[in-house]
Amino acid sequence: MERIAILPVDNQSADASGAAVGALTAQIVAAQLAGEPRAFVFTAADRNEAALRRATQHVAAYLTKETGAWTLHGAVRDAARQQTVRVLPDVTGPGAPALADGLAAQLGTPAFTAVRLDPAALEAALHGKGEAAILGPAAQLRHAALPQELSARAAAAERLSAATPADSDAAQRAATLLLHAGRYRDGAKAFDRALRAEGDWGELHNDAAFGYALAGRTPDALKAVATYRKTDPESANPSDTLGEILCLLGAYPLGERQFLAGFDKPRSNVAGMSLMKSALLRKAAEAARLAGNQAEADQIFAKYASAQGQHPLLPLEQAQWDYTSGRAEPPLRALEEFAAQSKASAAWLQLSLWRARAGNQPGAAMAAKLAAETSRNANERNAAVMAQFATQPNVSAAEWQARAVKQFPQPQAAPFARQALVNALALHRHWAEAAALAEPLSRAISPALYNPWRYLRAAALAESGASDKAKAELPQGPMPRMTGDPAWEFLFYPKLVELAPRIAAGALREIERQL
Repeated sequence: MERIAILPVDNQSADASGAAVGALTAQIVAAQLAGEPRAFVFTAADRNEAALRRATQHVAAYLTKETGAWTLHGAVRDAARQQTVRVLPDVTGPGAPALADGLAAQLGTPAFTAVRLDPAALEAALHGKGEAAILGPAAQLRHAALPQELSARAAAAERLSAATPADSDAAQRAATLLLHAGRYRDGAKAFDRALRAEGDWGELHNDAAFGYALAGRTPDALKAVATYRKTDPESANPSDTLGEILCLLGAYPLGERQFLAGFDKPRSNVAGMSLMKSALLRKAAEAARLAGNQAEADQIFAKYASAQGQHPLLPLEQAQWDYTSGRAEPPLRALEEFAAQSKASAAWLQLSLWRARAGNQPGAAMAAKLAAETSRNANERNAAVMAQFATQPNVSAAEWQARAVKQFPQPQAAPFARQALVNALALHRHWAEAAALAEPLSRAISPALYNPWRYLRAAALAESGASDKAKAELPQGPMPRMTGDPAWEFLFYPKLVELAPRIAAGALREIERQL
Protein backbone atom coordinates (compact mmCIF):
# COMPACT_ATOMS: atom_id res chain seq x y z
CA MET A 1 0.00 0.00 0.00
CA GLU A 2 1.26 3.46 -0.88
CA ARG A 3 1.88 5.95 1.93
CA ILE A 4 1.40 9.42 0.44
CA ALA A 5 2.66 12.47 2.31
CA ILE A 6 1.20 15.83 1.33
CA LEU A 7 3.99 18.35 1.78
CA PRO A 8 3.32 22.04 2.60
CA VAL A 9 1.77 23.88 -0.33
CA ASP A 10 4.01 26.72 -1.52
CA ASN A 11 2.27 30.07 -2.03
CA GLN A 12 3.69 31.58 -5.21
CA SER A 13 0.96 34.21 -5.52
CA ALA A 14 1.10 37.82 -4.41
CA ASP A 15 -1.76 37.16 -1.97
CA ALA A 16 -0.43 36.52 1.54
CA SER A 17 -3.53 34.51 2.44
CA GLY A 18 -2.31 31.79 0.10
CA ALA A 19 -0.29 30.21 2.89
CA ALA A 20 -3.45 29.55 4.92
CA VAL A 21 -5.37 28.39 1.84
CA GLY A 22 -2.60 25.91 1.01
CA ALA A 23 -2.36 24.58 4.55
CA LEU A 24 -6.13 24.09 4.80
CA THR A 25 -6.24 22.42 1.39
CA ALA A 26 -3.64 19.86 2.44
CA GLN A 27 -5.48 19.06 5.68
CA ILE A 28 -8.87 18.66 3.99
CA VAL A 29 -7.42 16.32 1.38
CA ALA A 30 -5.87 14.13 4.08
CA ALA A 31 -9.18 14.06 5.95
CA GLN A 32 -11.26 13.28 2.87
CA LEU A 33 -8.98 10.44 1.77
CA ALA A 34 -9.13 8.72 5.16
CA GLY A 35 -10.91 5.77 3.54
CA GLU A 36 -8.86 5.48 0.36
CA PRO A 37 -8.36 1.69 0.06
CA ARG A 38 -5.16 1.90 -1.98
CA ALA A 39 -3.17 4.42 0.07
CA PHE A 40 -2.74 6.12 3.42
CA VAL A 41 -2.66 9.87 2.87
CA PHE A 42 -1.30 12.19 5.55
CA THR A 43 0.24 15.64 5.89
CA ALA A 44 3.90 16.14 6.76
CA ALA A 45 5.72 19.31 7.76
CA ASP A 46 8.66 18.48 5.47
CA ARG A 47 10.43 15.61 3.72
CA ASN A 48 12.15 14.57 6.96
CA GLU A 49 8.85 14.01 8.73
CA ALA A 50 7.52 12.24 5.65
CA ALA A 51 10.54 9.90 5.75
CA LEU A 52 10.06 9.20 9.47
CA ARG A 53 6.47 8.18 8.73
CA ARG A 54 7.64 5.90 5.91
CA ALA A 55 6.12 7.84 3.02
CA THR A 56 6.53 6.11 -0.31
CA GLN A 57 5.31 9.11 -2.31
CA HIS A 58 5.22 12.88 -1.83
CA VAL A 59 2.62 15.32 -3.15
CA ALA A 60 4.38 18.62 -3.87
CA ALA A 61 2.16 21.55 -4.90
CA TYR A 62 2.13 25.31 -5.22
CA LEU A 63 -0.56 28.01 -5.52
CA THR A 64 -1.00 30.84 -7.98
CA LYS A 65 -3.85 33.34 -8.23
CA GLU A 66 -5.39 35.13 -11.18
CA THR A 67 -8.67 37.09 -11.51
CA GLY A 68 -9.68 36.19 -7.95
CA ALA A 69 -9.39 32.42 -8.30
CA TRP A 70 -6.73 30.12 -6.91
CA THR A 71 -4.97 27.50 -9.03
CA LEU A 72 -3.22 24.54 -7.50
CA HIS A 73 -0.34 23.01 -9.46
CA GLY A 74 0.94 19.66 -8.19
CA ALA A 75 2.94 16.55 -8.84
CA VAL A 76 3.46 13.16 -7.19
CA ARG A 77 7.09 12.20 -6.57
CA ASP A 78 8.64 8.88 -5.65
CA ALA A 79 10.08 9.32 -2.13
CA ALA A 80 12.98 6.91 -2.57
CA ARG A 81 14.12 7.96 -6.03
CA GLN A 82 13.13 11.63 -5.68
CA GLN A 83 11.63 11.54 -9.16
CA THR A 84 8.30 12.83 -10.43
CA VAL A 85 6.01 9.93 -11.27
CA ARG A 86 2.89 11.92 -12.14
CA VAL A 87 2.10 15.54 -12.95
CA LEU A 88 -1.37 16.39 -11.65
CA PRO A 89 -3.83 18.45 -13.71
CA ASP A 90 -4.24 21.99 -12.38
CA VAL A 91 -7.16 22.60 -10.03
CA THR A 92 -8.86 26.02 -9.94
CA GLY A 93 -11.31 27.21 -7.31
CA PRO A 94 -12.32 30.07 -5.01
CA GLY A 95 -10.86 28.55 -1.84
CA ALA A 96 -9.47 25.56 0.01
CA PRO A 97 -12.55 23.25 -0.02
CA ALA A 98 -12.87 23.42 -3.81
CA LEU A 99 -9.14 22.96 -4.32
CA ALA A 100 -9.14 20.02 -1.90
CA ASP A 101 -12.05 18.33 -3.68
CA GLY A 102 -10.18 18.53 -6.98
CA LEU A 103 -6.89 17.28 -5.57
CA ALA A 104 -8.59 14.45 -3.64
CA ALA A 105 -10.34 13.30 -6.79
CA GLN A 106 -6.99 13.07 -8.58
CA LEU A 107 -5.23 11.21 -5.77
CA GLY A 108 -7.87 8.55 -5.19
CA THR A 109 -11.52 7.63 -4.86
CA PRO A 110 -12.49 7.52 -1.18
CA ALA A 111 -14.29 4.37 -0.13
CA PHE A 112 -15.29 6.13 3.09
CA THR A 113 -15.51 9.90 3.33
CA ALA A 114 -15.19 10.89 6.96
CA VAL A 115 -16.20 14.55 6.69
CA ARG A 116 -18.11 16.85 4.39
CA LEU A 117 -18.20 20.10 6.32
CA ASP A 118 -18.74 23.66 5.19
CA PRO A 119 -15.65 25.93 5.12
CA ALA A 120 -16.56 27.64 8.41
CA ALA A 121 -16.79 24.29 10.18
CA LEU A 122 -13.48 23.22 8.69
CA GLU A 123 -11.83 26.39 9.93
CA ALA A 124 -13.35 25.86 13.39
CA ALA A 125 -12.03 22.30 13.50
CA LEU A 126 -8.56 23.43 12.51
CA HIS A 127 -8.41 26.16 15.14
CA GLY A 128 -10.42 24.49 17.88
CA LYS A 129 -9.49 23.92 21.49
CA GLY A 130 -9.74 20.96 23.83
CA GLU A 131 -9.46 17.87 21.65
CA ALA A 132 -7.77 19.96 18.97
CA ALA A 133 -4.77 20.37 21.23
CA ILE A 134 -3.94 16.65 21.03
CA LEU A 135 -4.94 15.97 17.43
CA GLY A 136 -3.24 16.72 14.17
CA PRO A 137 -5.33 19.01 11.93
CA ALA A 138 -6.33 16.24 9.54
CA ALA A 139 -7.49 14.10 12.45
CA GLN A 140 -9.44 17.06 13.81
CA LEU A 141 -11.29 17.34 10.53
CA ARG A 142 -11.87 13.61 10.38
CA HIS A 143 -13.41 13.54 13.83
CA ALA A 144 -15.22 16.88 13.77
CA ALA A 145 -18.45 15.22 12.60
CA LEU A 146 -18.48 12.52 15.28
CA PRO A 147 -21.09 12.63 18.08
CA GLN A 148 -20.25 14.59 21.21
CA GLU A 149 -21.46 12.05 23.79
CA LEU A 150 -18.45 9.93 24.80
CA SER A 151 -19.76 6.39 24.27
CA ALA A 152 -21.35 7.30 20.93
CA ARG A 153 -18.23 9.19 19.88
CA ALA A 154 -16.02 6.22 20.78
CA ALA A 155 -18.25 3.84 18.83
CA ALA A 156 -18.25 6.13 15.77
CA ALA A 157 -14.47 6.53 15.93
CA GLU A 158 -14.15 2.75 16.19
CA ARG A 159 -16.22 2.30 13.00
CA LEU A 160 -14.15 4.97 11.25
CA SER A 161 -10.94 3.21 12.24
CA ALA A 162 -12.20 -0.19 11.13
CA ALA A 163 -13.20 1.31 7.76
CA THR A 164 -9.77 2.94 7.31
CA PRO A 165 -7.26 0.25 8.34
CA ALA A 166 -4.28 2.10 6.86
CA ASP A 167 -4.98 5.25 8.84
CA SER A 168 -2.90 5.16 12.02
CA ASP A 169 -4.25 8.56 13.16
CA ALA A 170 -7.85 7.33 13.05
CA ALA A 171 -6.93 4.12 14.90
CA GLN A 172 -5.01 6.00 17.59
CA ARG A 173 -7.88 8.41 18.18
CA ALA A 174 -10.39 5.57 18.30
CA ALA A 175 -8.20 3.75 20.81
CA THR A 176 -7.96 6.84 23.02
CA LEU A 177 -11.72 7.40 23.01
CA LEU A 178 -12.42 3.73 23.71
CA LEU A 179 -10.05 3.81 26.69
CA HIS A 180 -11.75 6.95 28.01
CA ALA A 181 -15.09 5.17 27.66
CA GLY A 182 -13.74 2.23 29.70
CA ARG A 183 -13.73 -0.18 26.73
CA TYR A 184 -10.17 -1.35 27.32
CA ARG A 185 -10.16 -4.47 25.16
CA ASP A 186 -11.60 -2.63 22.16
CA GLY A 187 -9.14 0.20 22.73
CA ALA A 188 -6.27 -2.27 22.68
CA LYS A 189 -7.56 -3.72 19.41
CA ALA A 190 -7.61 -0.22 17.93
CA PHE A 191 -3.98 0.19 18.98
CA ASP A 192 -3.27 -3.12 17.20
CA ARG A 193 -4.65 -1.56 14.00
CA ALA A 194 -2.65 1.62 14.50
CA LEU A 195 0.61 -0.27 14.97
CA ARG A 196 -0.05 -2.46 11.94
CA ALA A 197 -0.50 0.73 9.92
CA GLU A 198 2.51 2.58 11.33
CA GLY A 199 4.62 0.29 13.47
CA ASP A 200 7.71 2.47 13.68
CA TRP A 201 5.99 5.51 15.20
CA GLY A 202 7.63 5.69 18.63
CA GLU A 203 4.99 7.79 20.39
CA LEU A 204 2.30 5.40 19.18
CA HIS A 205 4.03 2.52 21.00
CA ASN A 206 4.09 4.72 24.10
CA ASP A 207 0.32 5.31 23.95
CA ALA A 208 -0.40 1.69 23.06
CA ALA A 209 1.51 0.48 26.12
CA PHE A 210 -1.05 2.13 28.43
CA GLY A 211 -3.92 0.70 26.42
CA TYR A 212 -2.51 -2.81 26.60
CA ALA A 213 -1.88 -2.50 30.34
CA LEU A 214 -5.47 -1.38 31.00
CA ALA A 215 -6.75 -4.24 28.83
CA GLY A 216 -4.78 -6.79 30.87
CA ARG A 217 -2.35 -7.51 28.01
CA THR A 218 0.75 -7.11 30.16
CA PRO A 219 3.29 -8.78 27.81
CA ASP A 220 2.12 -6.55 24.95
CA ALA A 221 2.40 -3.47 27.18
CA LEU A 222 5.97 -4.32 28.16
CA LYS A 223 6.87 -5.09 24.53
CA ALA A 224 5.42 -1.74 23.39
CA VAL A 225 7.53 0.18 25.92
CA ALA A 226 10.62 -1.77 24.88
CA THR A 227 9.99 -0.80 21.25
CA TYR A 228 9.41 2.81 22.28
CA ARG A 229 12.71 2.78 24.20
CA LYS A 230 14.59 1.71 21.06
CA THR A 231 13.50 4.93 19.32
CA ASP A 232 15.36 7.02 21.92
CA PRO A 233 17.36 4.86 24.36
CA GLU A 234 18.83 7.81 26.27
CA SER A 235 15.48 9.48 26.97
CA ALA A 236 13.80 9.31 30.37
CA ASN A 237 10.33 9.09 28.81
CA PRO A 238 10.21 5.31 28.27
CA SER A 239 11.23 4.70 31.89
CA ASP A 240 8.57 7.15 33.03
CA THR A 241 5.93 5.36 30.94
CA LEU A 242 7.01 1.94 32.17
CA GLY A 243 7.01 3.14 35.78
CA GLU A 244 3.41 4.33 35.51
CA ILE A 245 2.31 1.11 33.80
CA LEU A 246 3.96 -1.01 36.49
CA CYS A 247 2.12 0.99 39.14
CA LEU A 248 -1.16 0.40 37.28
CA LEU A 249 -0.38 -3.31 37.51
CA GLY A 250 0.32 -3.04 41.24
CA ALA A 251 4.05 -3.71 40.74
CA TYR A 252 5.11 -0.66 42.78
CA PRO A 253 8.69 -1.73 43.61
CA LEU A 254 9.41 -2.24 39.91
CA GLY A 255 7.71 1.06 39.11
CA GLU A 256 9.89 2.85 41.65
CA ARG A 257 12.96 1.31 40.04
CA GLN A 258 11.94 2.58 36.60
CA PHE A 259 11.31 6.13 37.82
CA LEU A 260 14.75 6.20 39.40
CA ALA A 261 16.30 4.75 36.24
CA GLY A 262 14.66 7.52 34.23
CA PHE A 263 16.10 10.09 36.60
CA ASP A 264 19.58 8.73 35.89
CA LYS A 265 19.19 8.75 32.09
CA PRO A 266 21.63 11.12 30.33
CA ARG A 267 18.86 13.00 28.56
CA SER A 268 17.10 13.71 31.84
CA ASN A 269 20.08 15.91 32.72
CA VAL A 270 19.95 18.22 29.71
CA ALA A 271 18.66 21.78 29.81
CA GLY A 272 14.90 22.00 30.06
CA MET A 273 14.48 18.60 31.71
CA SER A 274 14.54 19.77 35.33
CA LEU A 275 10.76 19.44 35.61
CA MET A 276 10.86 15.81 34.45
CA LYS A 277 13.78 15.09 36.78
CA SER A 278 11.87 16.29 39.83
CA ALA A 279 8.69 14.59 38.64
CA LEU A 280 10.48 11.25 38.33
CA LEU A 281 11.79 11.53 41.88
CA ARG A 282 8.38 12.46 43.22
CA LYS A 283 6.79 9.53 41.40
CA ALA A 284 9.48 7.20 42.74
CA ALA A 285 8.72 8.39 46.27
CA GLU A 286 4.99 7.82 45.75
CA ALA A 287 5.64 4.33 44.32
CA ALA A 288 7.75 3.41 47.35
CA ARG A 289 4.99 4.64 49.66
CA LEU A 290 2.36 2.64 47.75
CA ALA A 291 4.63 -0.40 48.08
CA GLY A 292 4.50 0.05 51.86
CA ASN A 293 8.11 1.17 52.25
CA GLN A 294 7.66 4.52 54.00
CA ALA A 295 11.29 4.86 55.13
CA GLU A 296 12.56 4.48 51.57
CA ALA A 297 9.82 6.79 50.32
CA ASP A 298 10.94 9.48 52.78
CA GLN A 299 14.54 9.17 51.57
CA ILE A 300 13.51 9.62 47.94
CA PHE A 301 11.25 12.53 48.84
CA ALA A 302 14.17 14.19 50.61
CA LYS A 303 16.19 13.83 47.38
CA TYR A 304 13.24 15.31 45.48
CA ALA A 305 13.06 18.26 47.90
CA SER A 306 16.77 18.86 47.48
CA ALA A 307 16.38 18.86 43.68
CA GLN A 308 13.63 21.48 43.99
CA GLY A 309 16.11 23.99 45.42
CA GLN A 310 14.49 27.22 46.62
CA HIS A 311 10.99 26.50 45.31
CA PRO A 312 8.75 28.95 47.23
CA LEU A 313 6.08 26.38 48.13
CA LEU A 314 8.44 23.54 49.03
CA PRO A 315 7.63 23.81 52.78
CA LEU A 316 3.95 23.34 51.91
CA GLU A 317 4.75 20.28 49.79
CA GLN A 318 6.90 18.83 52.58
CA ALA A 319 4.05 19.34 55.06
CA GLN A 320 1.59 17.66 52.69
CA TRP A 321 3.93 14.70 52.27
CA ASP A 322 4.32 14.29 56.02
CA TYR A 323 0.61 14.71 56.71
CA THR A 324 -0.52 12.14 54.15
CA SER A 325 2.17 9.78 55.49
CA GLY A 326 0.42 9.77 58.86
CA ARG A 327 2.46 12.40 60.69
CA ALA A 328 -0.26 14.94 61.45
CA GLU A 329 0.83 17.18 64.34
CA PRO A 330 4.38 18.21 63.30
CA PRO A 331 3.38 19.18 59.73
CA LEU A 332 0.39 21.10 61.08
CA ARG A 333 2.64 23.25 63.26
CA ALA A 334 5.19 23.66 60.46
CA LEU A 335 2.46 24.75 58.07
CA GLU A 336 1.12 27.32 60.52
CA GLU A 337 4.58 28.90 60.65
CA PHE A 338 5.01 28.79 56.88
CA ALA A 339 1.56 30.28 56.18
CA ALA A 340 2.17 33.16 58.58
CA GLN A 341 5.60 33.82 57.09
CA SER A 342 4.85 33.38 53.37
CA LYS A 343 1.25 34.63 53.31
CA ALA A 344 0.70 32.17 50.45
CA SER A 345 -2.94 31.44 49.64
CA ALA A 346 -2.18 27.75 49.04
CA ALA A 347 -0.69 27.42 52.53
CA TRP A 348 -3.69 29.08 54.21
CA LEU A 349 -6.00 26.86 52.15
CA GLN A 350 -4.31 23.66 53.30
CA LEU A 351 -4.16 24.88 56.88
CA SER A 352 -7.90 25.60 56.88
CA LEU A 353 -8.69 22.02 55.85
CA TRP A 354 -6.35 20.40 58.35
CA ARG A 355 -7.71 22.56 61.16
CA ALA A 356 -11.26 21.56 60.21
CA ARG A 357 -10.29 17.88 60.26
CA ALA A 358 -8.77 18.39 63.73
CA GLY A 359 -12.05 19.92 64.98
CA ASN A 360 -10.79 23.51 65.13
CA GLN A 361 -13.67 25.11 63.22
CA PRO A 362 -12.95 28.76 64.18
CA GLY A 363 -9.30 28.36 63.20
CA ALA A 364 -10.33 26.65 59.96
CA ALA A 365 -12.72 29.47 59.04
CA MET A 366 -10.06 32.09 59.76
CA ALA A 367 -7.49 30.31 57.57
CA ALA A 368 -10.01 29.92 54.73
CA LYS A 369 -10.74 33.65 54.93
CA LEU A 370 -7.02 34.41 54.72
CA ALA A 371 -6.72 32.04 51.74
CA ALA A 372 -9.36 34.13 49.94
CA GLU A 373 -7.74 37.44 50.90
CA THR A 374 -4.27 36.37 49.69
CA SER A 375 -5.46 34.70 46.46
CA ARG A 376 -3.78 36.03 43.32
CA ASN A 377 -5.75 34.40 40.52
CA ALA A 378 -9.07 32.75 39.71
CA ASN A 379 -7.87 29.25 40.61
CA GLU A 380 -6.75 30.32 44.07
CA ARG A 381 -9.99 32.28 44.59
CA ASN A 382 -12.12 29.28 43.60
CA ALA A 383 -10.11 26.99 45.89
CA ALA A 384 -10.60 29.42 48.78
CA VAL A 385 -14.36 29.60 48.13
CA MET A 386 -14.54 25.80 48.25
CA ALA A 387 -12.59 25.79 51.52
CA GLN A 388 -14.83 28.49 53.02
CA PHE A 389 -17.85 26.34 52.17
CA ALA A 390 -16.38 23.10 53.51
CA THR A 391 -15.04 24.54 56.78
CA GLN A 392 -18.42 25.73 58.04
CA PRO A 393 -19.73 24.03 61.21
CA ASN A 394 -20.67 20.43 60.59
CA VAL A 395 -24.33 19.54 60.02
CA SER A 396 -26.16 16.50 58.67
CA ALA A 397 -25.53 15.37 55.11
CA ALA A 398 -28.96 16.61 54.05
CA GLU A 399 -28.26 20.02 55.54
CA TRP A 400 -24.91 20.15 53.72
CA GLN A 401 -26.78 19.58 50.46
CA ALA A 402 -29.20 22.39 51.30
CA ARG A 403 -26.24 24.67 52.02
CA ALA A 404 -24.73 23.88 48.63
CA VAL A 405 -27.98 24.77 46.84
CA LYS A 406 -28.28 28.00 48.80
CA GLN A 407 -24.66 29.13 48.41
CA PHE A 408 -24.26 28.18 44.76
CA PRO A 409 -27.70 28.82 43.23
CA GLN A 410 -26.54 29.73 39.71
CA PRO A 411 -27.01 26.89 37.15
CA GLN A 412 -23.51 27.46 35.78
CA ALA A 413 -22.09 26.88 39.28
CA ALA A 414 -23.61 23.38 39.57
CA PRO A 415 -20.38 21.45 38.77
CA PHE A 416 -18.43 23.51 41.31
CA ALA A 417 -21.20 23.02 43.88
CA ARG A 418 -21.11 19.24 43.45
CA GLN A 419 -17.35 19.14 43.97
CA ALA A 420 -17.55 21.43 47.01
CA LEU A 421 -20.32 19.29 48.50
CA VAL A 422 -18.44 16.00 48.05
CA ASN A 423 -15.31 17.48 49.61
CA ALA A 424 -17.29 18.92 52.53
CA LEU A 425 -19.04 15.61 53.20
CA ALA A 426 -15.72 13.74 53.17
CA LEU A 427 -14.00 16.37 55.30
CA HIS A 428 -16.67 15.93 57.98
CA ARG A 429 -16.72 12.13 57.67
CA HIS A 430 -20.13 11.72 56.03
CA TRP A 431 -18.52 8.84 54.17
CA ALA A 432 -21.49 7.00 52.68
CA GLU A 433 -23.02 10.18 51.28
CA ALA A 434 -19.64 11.37 49.96
CA ALA A 435 -19.11 8.04 48.19
CA ALA A 436 -22.52 8.19 46.53
CA LEU A 437 -22.12 11.77 45.29
CA ALA A 438 -18.53 11.18 44.15
CA GLU A 439 -19.62 8.42 41.76
CA PRO A 440 -20.83 10.65 38.86
CA LEU A 441 -17.78 12.89 39.29
CA SER A 442 -15.56 9.82 39.08
CA ARG A 443 -17.35 8.41 36.03
CA ALA A 444 -16.86 11.70 34.18
CA ILE A 445 -13.07 11.19 34.19
CA SER A 446 -11.42 8.53 32.10
CA PRO A 447 -10.23 5.52 34.12
CA ALA A 448 -7.02 5.86 32.12
CA LEU A 449 -6.24 9.18 33.78
CA TYR A 450 -5.38 10.27 37.32
CA ASN A 451 -8.79 10.44 38.96
CA PRO A 452 -8.97 11.94 42.46
CA TRP A 453 -12.75 11.45 42.63
CA ARG A 454 -12.38 7.71 42.06
CA TYR A 455 -9.76 7.59 44.79
CA LEU A 456 -11.90 9.66 47.17
CA ARG A 457 -14.89 7.40 46.47
CA ALA A 458 -12.83 4.27 47.13
CA ALA A 459 -11.57 5.68 50.42
CA ALA A 460 -15.06 6.83 51.42
CA LEU A 461 -16.51 3.39 50.70
CA ALA A 462 -13.79 1.76 52.80
CA GLU A 463 -14.32 4.22 55.65
CA SER A 464 -18.08 3.51 55.56
CA GLY A 465 -17.46 -0.25 55.86
CA ALA A 466 -17.99 -1.21 52.21
CA SER A 467 -14.53 -2.71 51.71
CA ASP A 468 -15.48 -4.98 48.81
CA LYS A 469 -16.98 -2.07 46.86
CA ALA A 470 -13.93 0.02 47.68
CA LYS A 471 -11.59 -2.58 46.19
CA ALA A 472 -13.81 -2.91 43.11
CA GLU A 473 -13.42 0.83 42.61
CA LEU A 474 -9.67 0.32 42.15
CA PRO A 475 -9.26 -2.33 39.44
CA GLN A 476 -5.86 -0.88 38.62
CA GLY A 477 -3.29 0.52 40.97
CA PRO A 478 -3.18 4.30 41.36
CA MET A 479 -0.55 6.04 39.30
CA PRO A 480 1.80 8.16 41.44
CA ARG A 481 0.34 11.62 41.70
CA MET A 482 1.66 14.49 39.68
CA THR A 483 -1.72 16.08 38.92
CA GLY A 484 -4.96 16.60 40.77
CA ASP A 485 -5.56 18.73 43.86
CA PRO A 486 -3.03 17.94 46.60
CA ALA A 487 -4.78 20.21 49.12
CA TRP A 488 -7.63 17.69 49.47
CA GLU A 489 -5.71 14.45 49.10
CA PHE A 490 -5.30 13.98 52.84
CA LEU A 491 -8.95 12.91 52.76
CA PHE A 492 -8.18 9.75 50.80
CA TYR A 493 -4.47 9.18 50.25
CA PRO A 494 -3.62 7.28 53.46
CA LYS A 495 -6.60 4.97 52.92
CA LEU A 496 -5.66 4.69 49.25
CA VAL A 497 -2.23 3.34 50.23
CA GLU A 498 -4.00 0.64 52.25
CA LEU A 499 -6.42 -0.20 49.41
CA ALA A 500 -3.96 -0.07 46.51
CA PRO A 501 -4.03 -3.46 44.72
CA ARG A 502 -0.72 -5.27 44.85
CA ILE A 503 0.43 -7.85 42.37
CA ALA A 504 1.17 -11.37 43.58
CA ALA A 505 4.81 -12.25 44.23
CA GLY A 506 4.87 -14.81 41.42
CA ALA A 507 3.42 -12.35 38.91
CA LEU A 508 5.89 -9.71 40.09
CA ARG A 509 8.81 -12.08 39.41
CA GLU A 510 7.40 -12.93 35.97
CA ILE A 511 7.13 -9.24 35.02
CA GLU A 512 10.66 -8.67 36.31
CA ARG A 513 11.85 -11.57 34.15
CA GLN A 514 10.17 -10.02 31.08
CA LEU A 515 11.81 -6.70 31.79
